[in-house]
Amino acid sequence: MRRTRLVVTLLTAIGGPLTAQETSILAGGVLARYADSISGSAGLLSVRLRNTSPSAAATIEGTFSQFAAGEWALQLGAHGTTFGSLGRGLFAGVSGSVAANNFQGGSWSGAAAVGPLLALSGGPLIATLGASVGGLRRVDESWLTVGTSYLRLGYRMPAGVSLEAGMVGTSADTIRYANAILGVNYRNPRFLVAVGGGGRVGDLSDDLWGRAWIELFPARWLALEGAVGRYPRDLSGFTNGVFATLGARVSVGRTTRTVSRAASEPALGVTRLETGDVRILIRYGKEATSVAIAGDWSGWTAFPLRREASGRWSIELQLEPGVYKYSLLVDGQLWTIPEGAPTLPDEFGGEVGLLIVR
Repeated sequence: MRRTRLVVTLLTAIGGPLTAQETSILAGGVLARYADSISGSAGLLSVRLRNTSPSAAATIEGTFSQFAAGEWALQLGAHGTTFGSLGRGLFAGVSGSVAANNFQGGSWSGAAAVGPLLALSGGPLIATLGASVGGLRRVDESWLTVGTSYLRLGYRMPAGVSLEAGMVGTSADTIRYANAILGVNYRNPRFLVAVGGGGRVGDLSDDLWGRAWIELFPARWLALEGAVGRYPRDLSGFTNGVFATLGARVSVGRTTRTVSRAASEPALGVTRLETGDVRILIRYGKEATSVAIAGDWSGWTAFPLRREASGRWSIELQLEPGVYKYSLLVDGQLWTIPEGAPTLPDEFGGEVGLLIVR
């Protein structure tokens, strides 16, 4: 049911760092109870594709659910963002999404939206301001024009703890409401634990909602996922309810790996500038046409580096003193780290680099 897509969306929004290109399959089950008297258990199968380039990121997911009572449901969703640097930690871009929910018997709902965004990265703090406009087809066959605006704040600490807070305002015809969202998660190479929730004022007001999520990584190609929680009413016509999910996700295609490079010069240089910014200088082979860096200070969003006359790559960031995790994205396809740079294992069985800022 649509609740599976909601859980994945909340995980992504509250703390699912994108560390590599990925194709994965999730198989499991869901137990749900809806306030509109629809309830039961279902088996589900989901396929997710994620891809990142130096200036864009996209996720596509499809989920099929078969309920024990005989009904089935199919959900499709995609979200993408393209962005560019305006300098000094400021980035601008465009974000868009589409989603569709189809149910046995012919009923369906769908939505699409697009809009601009601004992001400011200052050390471990990330602020994102954006808006969107789009259309919604409800399950009762009516149509709505929907506008949203949002402000999200994220704080990521080197210890693996991430905090998120946000406000989202929504306007659709005569319906007006605002959601406040809070979340915290902890990630290490073996597991991820996340807790998040929110409340609403205005139309479609509801009790507080939330969810708790855990992922275990017993192998580089396997993740065990479980979640429980309560979801609110939404514009598509669904009422509130509770859910529990459990499943196993298998990674069937990744491009994360490390490559060999000459070690004739330092792989990584970090310099504190008079402006207070940090200049990162990275050695990489001349065969690369583009190099971007992603780290836990930016929610693992990849930002492009500049090629210097010397052939090395550089970027200036606002980073506080500390130890950060990072990875390089080369030519939009290969995730890697400079040869000779400090590393540690990641949760997928690969490696991430360590960036020490003084």
